[in-house]
Order: sequence, then C-alpha cells, then structure tokens
Amino acid sequence: MNPTLKTKFFGKDLPSPLVLPAGILGMSAGSLRYALSNGYGLVTSKSLSLEPRAGHEGPVVAEYGAGILNSMGLCNPGIEEGLSEVNRFVEQTGAPILVSLFATNKEDFAELARRVNDSAATFIELNLSCPNVMDEYGIPLSSSKEMVAVIVEAVKKVSRLPVLAKLSPNAVDIPSIAVAAEQSGADGLTLINTVGPGLLIDPFARKPILHPTYGGVSGSAIKPIALKIVYDCARRVKIPIVGMGGVSTGLDAVEMLMAGASLVGVGSALWQKGIRVIEEINQGILRFLETEGFPSVDALPRISKGEKALREGKDRTCDITESPRVNTSSTLLSSSPHLHTRGPFLPGRITEPIRRVKEEGSSAKTLYVKLDGHRQEALPLPGQFFMLTDYQGGEKPISVSEAERTPEGEVQLGFTIKVAGPFTRRFQEKDAGDLLSLRGPYGNPFSIRKGRVLLVGGGCGTAPLHFLARTLLGAGAEVTVVNGARTAGELLFSDRFASLPVRSIEVLEDRDKKTAVDAVRELLKQEVFDFVYAAGPEMMLYNLHPLMDKVDYEFLMERYMKCGVGICGSCTCDPLGIRLCVEGPVLPRIIVEQLTDFGVYKRDPSGKKVPFRQGFSSCVRDTL
Repeated sequence: MNPTLKTKFFGKDLPSPLVLPAGILGMSAGSLRYALSNGYGLVTSKSLSLEPRAGHEGPVVAEYGAGILNSMGLCNPGIEEGLSEVNRFVEQTGAPILVSLFATNKEDFAELARRVNDSAATFIELNLSCPNVMDEYGIPLSSSKEMVAVIVEAVKKVSRLPVLAKLSPNAVDIPSIAVAAEQSGADGLTLINTVGPGLLIDPFARKPILHPTYGGVSGSAIKPIALKIVYDCARRVKIPIVGMGGVSTGLDAVEMLMAGASLVGVGSALWQKGIRVIEEINQGILRFLETEGFPSVDALPRISKGEKALREGKDRTCDITESPRVNTSSTLLSSSPHLHTRGPFLPGRITEPIRRVKEEGSSAKTLYVKLDGHRQEALPLPGQFFMLTDYQGGEKPISVSEAERTPEGEVQLGFTIKVAGPFTRRFQEKDAGDLLSLRGPYGNPFSIRKGRVLLVGGGCGTAPLHFLARTLLGAGAEVTVVNGARTAGELLFSDRFASLPVRSIEVLEDRDKKTAVDAVRELLKQEVFDFVYAAGPEMMLYNLHPLMDKVDYEFLMERYMKCGVGICGSCTCDPLGIRLCVEGPVLPRIIVEQLTDFGVYKRDPSGKKVPFRQGFSSCVRDTL
C-alpha cells in the first residue's frame, strides 16, 4: 500500500493535512512560500487588522519545559500591505491560502472581509480568541457565543469566501459557542488558540519574564486540552475543523485527526525543532497509515463521530517509531544545505550579574557575564547572538563579541553595546553587579575557513569580528581586518585587533575621506583573498557585494527581531522567506544573491516595509 496525505478542504486539493497557523512565519509571500515548500498543505497569513500594529515590546517569548509563552501582540503590517503579500504568494504558487483577520467589533471585521473579497485569498479565518492582547481589549470575543454569532453573521453578509471562526480554549462552554458559530453561518472552525494567558517569573530578577506580563501558552503541554476541545466540538457541529495545539509528531497529528479535525495546525514545534519538523510529521503520518492499513488521511476514523473503522488487518511490518517529542533542549536546524546549523543553546533563560564592564572608546562598552560550570555546553559560535533584556522595557538581539572558557571551567561571554536607541542607551549605563537576562545562543554562525581571509566591519558590526578573528587564527587562517567607523571615537576594538597577529587596516571617514567599502575596493585590486567575512550596516554590505565578483563571502545581516526563535517572522528576508534569527544572521553569498529586499527595504516592528536610505549606518536591531 502507498498511502497518501492528499486531502480536500472546501473543494481545494491539499498535498498534506498540515496547516501553518496564523502568526507564525506568515509575514511575507516569501515566508509563506517557504512554509509551503517545507511540507505544509495550507498556510495562514498573519492576523491582519485595518491598520498596522507594532505589537508588544519584548521580551515577548518565554520558554519552559513543555512549551512556550508568547505575547507578540498581533503585530502585522495592516490589511493593505498584508493582502499584497497574499496576492503575491498566490501569484507565485497558485496554492490556496487562509487569511486571518483581527478586529474588535463587527463593523471592522466586516470591513476587513470586504477588502479580502478583492484579493486572491481562498478562505477567511476570524481571530476571535487571542489571549495575549487582553491588556488592550479584555476577554476574547469568542468567550461569548452571542458575540461570535454577531461577528460571523456580519462577515458572512459581505464575504464571498468560506469563513472559519477561531475560538478560544478559555471559554466555559466551547461546544455551545461552536454551535453558535455554525448556526450563524460559519463554514468551519479553528480550534484552538493558545491557552491562558499564563505567567512565568524570573526568580533571580524578581520580575515576570514577558514585558506585557502575561502570554498565551502553547506547545506539547496543551495537546490534551486541544484534543478534548476538538473532540467535544466535532460531536456537536457538522462543519470542518482545523485542529491545533501541542502537535509535534506524526502520531500527535493522527490523534488530532481522529478527534475530529479535518486539518491539523503545527506552530510551536517550529520553534522547538525547526522547519524540518513539518516533513517529519508528514512522514510520521504516512508510516502510521501504512502500518495500520489506511489508504489516506481521509480514511482515518473520526472517533468523535462514532466511527470505528479498523485497519485492514495487516500485522505491523514497518516501524512507526518516531523521533522523541520535541523539547527545549532540541537543536534548531536549517533545512538549507548552504546554511550551517545552530550550536547548542541554553536551557531556557539565564539571569546573571554583570561581572565587569570594559570601555570601548568613547561610544561603546562591553558587558561581561560568566556562566557557571554546568552551562559549559553553551559556548556560542562566532556570528551567533543572544536575546538580552534587563526587564525595563525591550529585548534585543546582541552579537557575541567574546566567548571563552575560564581555567575554572566557566563560560565568559562579552556583549559589546553601542548607543543606537533607548534600549542600548540604558545598557550603556549598566555597571558590574547589575543583572542581565539572556537566552541563546541563536542563529546561523560564520563558517571557519583557512587560507587568506578578509574581515570587514563597520560601526557596531565590528563587534562579532574580533571573536571571529580569534577563532580563524586558531584554525590556521591568515587574517586581514578592515575596521571602519565615522570617527576615532566610534572605532571599535582597535586595541584588541592590535593585540592579535592580524593585519588591521583602520578607516575613519572624517579623517581619511573614504569608507570601509572604499578601502576594500582598493585592497581587492592589489591582493587576492580566499574568503571574505563582513558585518555592519546593510547598506555597507550592499555596497560591498559588487566588489566580490572573484571571491566568496558571508555577510552578517541585521534586521529588526522580535522573538529571536523564528516564530514571528519580523526578520523575514524576501523572496526566500528565510528568517535572520534562524537561517541567519550569517548568510552565504549563494543566499544573499537571491534576496530581492537586500539593501532595498527592511521591516518595522509591525512588519511594514521601510525603504533603506542611502548612507544608512545605524544598528538596525535597535530601532525602538
């Protein structure tokens, strides 16, 4: 038997029953296409509102043993730009797409639905149940069956598309609300949204971890809750259900289908195991179908409907053993052969006092923290970053500028902070003894090469290159460094590079009347290098790229990041849909050359595109 994952949803053919939920990856056409190409059968857009929303200030993600809390705050670029990405996705793929909508009243929901009518969208999902904006909007709309009925009716009056209502798991009588949605015209249901909200506390900082205090709970811990709700609702309604909540293996997906779901959403598992988990789940479903004698996912019995179909009576002849359920110690892997894998990351969040502070010229400081012996495995790789916060507002990705093991077996990390906004200005005032909370390391690191290598740094982008230079020297490379800044006071690590056996070329724009890019242009005319590494403002990297026609390179790119773990999609790069926090921040030439947004635009906290200005030279990470 060769079972199939193919299924239909409102007459549309889908290659798999797996659905990308709203709020994950769906920032752009590229990220939606990336999800589709990695095994999803149907993708969902960000939850779109009438106007752009920046969402909540970080920290917005907190990890715990059985899952995560998130409080993204429904960040999205607004309906106009959001639908332009939807249209582009459909034009590029021809695939169906579920467009998620968010509003606070029936009039706005109806207006959003009217605008969707003029797009290439296939289905509409009404997000009536997000628990992480209760601080702004109060109890989710789907807690009231009367409100659900009113909104569904209003949308159905204007919509030409099938409409699904996404309901909250926190209501008292969810099946009755599901019935009310069906009776009001809903064509389907999405069950469930995140549970909660919940709370996690950093006991060392004596503060809640999430800046908004509370967040929606997702991950493996909520699977039994999700299964019960899908099962109970499927017994009461006849419309199809997209079931989600805690699914991270093929058998999890089979359980959800048997509980009564037509399709299965997979979201938090991407944070825990990376995009490859989608294909693993697909293969797990197929193994179960083959072993149990079912020709397709549609043939699985929905036990909520009283179905008791049995397998064809075959003995198990194939192994249905799956990889262990994902957990917080899993390594996030990239599916691209051109990208490296992440190193191991710390179990959850670590809060430590700053051990010492080093002045770096007149404009920067390096903050040092030490991790005790049982965290030795957390030594990061050059190019990786940590998400840092002090719980006073904001969480930002900061590259590791120094990492070493002490004779006592401790790991010492250095983070070089240069003022670029309110967050870094506050960190500039830190002193020894102040608490620093960090999670990581995250991201794709630099590869380590031998031969003659050139390192190019501009402004705060120079910070990770000292760590890289030391690592390259240890591997036997011959290292040249071009270190650029506007003024002598802004030049980073002049003394550190001088202490290493490297050739260091310093370029000061006010003194030399040229930039680091100009210096590289002159250097490449005279010398040959085996490889180039560069880190700095994106416009610097953009201007370096044309000079690299005869030499391969890796660029460390910086964009706005919110979650740091690949969920929110804020750092998506077009048109590939890769995320700088996962597949980056270090990107090889073969990837950079495919980016259409490189040096053209970035995204603000809402996800809205913002054109780069020529000469743009600030650290784009610290835009808030």
